[in-house]
Amino acid sequence: MIRHLKKNLYLIRDIYSDKPEDYDIPEIVFRELLANAFIHREYQSHISTSYIQVELYPDRLEIKNPGNFHDAIDIKTLGKVEKSYVRNLEISLVFFLHKFVERAGKGIKRIQEVLLENGMKPADFKQEKKGNFVTATVFRKKPSAGLKGKEETQQSEKRKVTLLTALPRKIKLIGRDKDLSALAEMLKKAERVVLVNGLGGVGKTEVCKSFFYSHYNEYVYAAWIDWISSLRESLVHGLGGDDSQFIQAGETDTVDELFKKIMTRLRQMKESFLLVVDDIEHPGDADLDALASLPPQVKVLVNSRSFIEGYVVQSLDYLSPGECRALFYEFYKGKRDDEVVKKIVELCGYHTLSVELLAKTAYHAAMSIGKLYESLKSKGFNLNEVASDKVATIWHNEKEKKRFFDHLVKVFDISGVTEEGLSVLVNMSVLPAVYIPMEWVREWLKLKDNNSVVSLVEKGWLKRDEEMRLYMHPVMQEVVRFRAKPDVQKCKTLIISLANKLSLEPGDNPILKKEYILYGESVVRALAMEAEEKDEDLATLANNLSLRHKDMGQLDRALEFQLKALAIREAVLDKNHPDLATSYNNLSWIYRDMKDYASALPYAEKAVDILQFNFPNGHPNLDGAKRNLEVLKKLE
Repeated sequence: MIRHLKKNLYLIRDIYSDKPEDYDIPEIVFRELLANAFIHREYQSHISTSYIQVELYPDRLEIKNPGNFHDAIDIKTLGKVEKSYVRNLEISLVFFLHKFVERAGKGIKRIQEVLLENGMKPADFKQEKKGNFVTATVFRKKPSAGLKGKEETQQSEKRKVTLLTALPRKIKLIGRDKDLSALAEMLKKAERVVLVNGLGGVGKTEVCKSFFYSHYNEYVYAAWIDWISSLRESLVHGLGGDDSQFIQAGETDTVDELFKKIMTRLRQMKESFLLVVDDIEHPGDADLDALASLPPQVKVLVNSRSFIEGYVVQSLDYLSPGECRALFYEFYKGKRDDEVVKKIVELCGYHTLSVELLAKTAYHAAMSIGKLYESLKSKGFNLNEVASDKVATIWHNEKEKKRFFDHLVKVFDISGVTEEGLSVLVNMSVLPAVYIPMEWVREWLKLKDNNSVVSLVEKGWLKRDEEMRLYMHPVMQEVVRFRAKPDVQKCKTLIISLANKLSLEPGDNPILKKEYILYGESVVRALAMEAEEKDEDLATLANNLSLRHKDMGQLDRALEFQLKALAIREAVLDKNHPDLATSYNNLSWIYRDMKDYASALPYAEKAVDILQFNFPNGHPNLDGAKRNLEVLKKLE
């Protein structure tokens, strides 16, 4: 809920104040109100089945909470005196231990103080006369007054930005001031897309994040887009969701239809817009040309290891030895040794990600800098032999790539990754390189606790943001795939978990399964590439992906994954297995919906043959397949 509010509230920064930007309802206010709602709602009475209602309007936020105020609470004195009667002690304790609340009776008083500090109306609390509900109302902040007419409107636009996506994880950037200044100047002058180009792990994403944080307030609209398999999918995932502020997204819109709406809106933009696309993996994506055709007020910044034809390039070089040393000490808080650290960063080839990884590994293993250096030397670690003097943007051949990864995987032996930790890394390496809720990872992998995940975060193999989401850098993913060779057996639990998430039970809404498609696709594409990866559970995941795409009218994608499911099932199942009939039948329906009746007919015939072998006449599966076959014969 907090993430949803952040996505739909405006971020405001007053250019006449030194205050940092905040939402048009300060974050501390809506966090406190939500905490109060959960702690003080009525769970026990006849209204226990009612829900906390959070309603965001153009001018206000309303939170309706089941229950009544305690008899001893005077609404007129709320926020003026610190008085509290806790209805749910255990819930209150949990919120206190996780630091969502500080002290009983202090929350509403703090809310009113923050609103007053921001020049906003005090929050209003009412006991509904009809029904057992308490309603809290906070009015959204408007840009500060003081200017008149057209000038006031122009300054107001400068103070307010519509942030269309969540802010990326904020980081402390070391040694990139010149790069950021050059990037700002380049983007200001460029009429084409600006590409930050460099070796994987050299800091491209961090530079773009820092630029985004420093400049997004200068635009009327801003969006940070994570790359997901293609530009089309990436833009739809970032700007075309069900709660999109940018386009009107229909529940049945396909990816292609949503992409068309997004590009149409971008081409029609009259206001300033900052669009950043992070970590483009496929420079040959046909849609990348479309970014170059956007109007000049839409500034587009992307980063990639590869060159992209037609884009203005800013190459990102390695950090200097002194900057690498400062980066090492940012993560290593033990006793310093500048001379030895100088040797370590030289062994790293001044590769940013490697410096960070080694610093975290040594610190959390309670290893001295000297011992770290000796371990690296004994294992023959030396990226400096592989990295060129100039920026290497892509691997020239597999041999060069192998040499690079051969050195990085040696850090595994030094870092002491546990067996369970390695299993987590293997599974994260086949998931998309996006931030994933930590509780999802724990659930999908059936982890007993978060200890192995936390250890991987501390050692630098994973990153975790303030919303408790996990991220694995694409370079780390490649290193793990190179070292541990993910396969179906190593990822079995993940495959089954995602297949279950994407299955549809009677009464389920297929739209609610949409959020899991991204993860299922990544796993299938990563594991189905190998010819020997023939497994029925992987086929089930591919089949379920196909069905969910079909539910949303995305027939090309439905066909892609049903063909993958069929290829696996034909290899591992008996020729008369019912699951094979399922894939044949599903394919016939997909082709039928595509009006390709000639392709649909043979699959329908195969499905009926297998089902007749397994089931008696009158069985619902057999009858349904026969009806489909009869229709196709008439349509052909």
